[in-house]
Amino acid sequence: AQPSRDGYTFSGWDKTFTSVTSNLTVTAQYTENAKASYVALNAAIAQADALTETDYTATTWSAMQTALTTANSVDKNLYVESQSTIDVATTALTSAINALVKVYTVTFVDYNGTTIQSVKVESGQSATAPAQPSRDGYTFSGWDKAFSNVTSNLTITAQYTAKGGADYTALNAAISQADALIETNY
Repeated sequence: AQPSRDGYTFSGWDKTFTSVTSNLTVTAQYTENAKASYVALNAAIAQADALTETDYTATTWSAMQTALTTANSVDKNLYVESQSTIDVATTALTSAINALVKVYTVTFVDYNGTTIQSVKVESGQSATAPAQPSRDGYTFSGWDKAFSNVTSNLTITAQYTAKGGADYTALNAAISQADALIETNY
């Protein structure tokens, strides 16, 4: 079996030992491996470290953290890992970063700014509105903007229309007619 040494490749022995007739010391010879490049790996690690967990779904964040742990492990073995090992870790981390699914907060507020409900929504998905709010003297007429295909944090405000007052026209006419009557005529 060939001996091994981290960061080096076995290149042979310092002397032949096919016809040994006395004590002989044979020393393994090695060639230093080319230094692997960690530039892309370190850039991917820095990109991952700059991200915030609450901005992404738990599943995609967990997958990215697993890839980041592996990348950090490879990075700690500076000049020991092969370039292919470094490239595999870099590709895995970059892919996990690109696969992260962003999450946005959609906040539904009433006419006065009071929060009715806040929900987390995956990028490109739709928020589900809370139950229709109510307001004395008004009828709920909808929300001020769409909340489908969410691609940013949103604040959605309840919209209302004033309830129409009771129609007193007929009643007022009857009162006027009654006022015009003279009691003695009856």
